[in-house]
Amino acid sequence: MTQSKKASPVHPAITPDMTIKEVLDRFPDLFGVFEDHGLHFCAGCYVMLASNIEQGADYSGLRPTDRQALLAELNRLAISDFHEAGSASSSTPRLPEMGESAGSG
Repeated sequence: MTQSKKASPVHPAITPDMTIKEVLDRFPDLFGVFEDHGLHFCAGCYVMLASNIEQGADYSGLRPTDRQALLAELNRLAISDFHEAGSASSSTPRLPEMGESAGSG
């Protein structure tokens, strides 16, 4: 039996095949981690959000060691956030859906 890459209630694993939007929807406070590791977002650009972490790392030219560091930090902070009063801050606004105006809702 193969081990699932899905996050369990105990461990919110972030994997390279998850989309960046999926990670940020679950853990909005991790946005800066992507920026700190060289994955930059332009205003209104959904290409990076629709990409999985591996593709985003490719677009940004991250080396394998930098990718490992990114994933390690994302998981470390997600686990920390997950174990504090819930998985993600309910006070942090969600990302707009594709095609949704940032000013609506």
